[in-house]
Amino acid sequence: MLKHIPIWVFALLGGLLIVGIAQSRRREVRPPVSLATSLGLAAYSLWGVTGAFPGSALPLAGWVVGTGIAVTMGARWLAPKGVAYLPERDRVVIPGSWTPMVLILGIFAVKFWLGFAAGTGAPVPPHSAAAACAGVVLGALSGGFTVRALTVWRARNGQ
Repeated sequence: MLKHIPIWVFALLGGLLIVGIAQSRRREVRPPVSLATSLGLAAYSLWGVTGAFPGSALPLAGWVVGTGIAVTMGARWLAPKGVAYLPERDRVVIPGSWTPMVLILGIFAVKFWLGFAAGTGAPVPPHSAAAACAGVVLGALSGGFTVRALTVWRARNGQ
């Protein structure tokens, strides 16, 4: 069965693992880098919804709801703890965490499941509860990155 999975899927997984491992270590980054990472992974998540369910409003609405839930309620669990701004270098120190790896692999897993279902001839119907759930899960996972980026920007602005 693995021979039917395109090689680029494994390359993408490898790249995402590298990003996740990098996030597990303490690092100093410029605030725009954190924002770009967050936006990139949110776009990857949104692409999962729009690619699997083109033109369908239900999964897209689920994505918006999931993102909103993560941003409003998930900050306690998803925001990095101990972020510090270094104004002399315009960098933010972010402690290492495996949370981003979990979020990344969650997005990848849902996208893989949707692609696998479509590839086997059993796509998830766009107006089903499963499609709405996929949208909510992808939105919540990408919302976790939004929470992390907001934490970095707040640290930079002294909030």
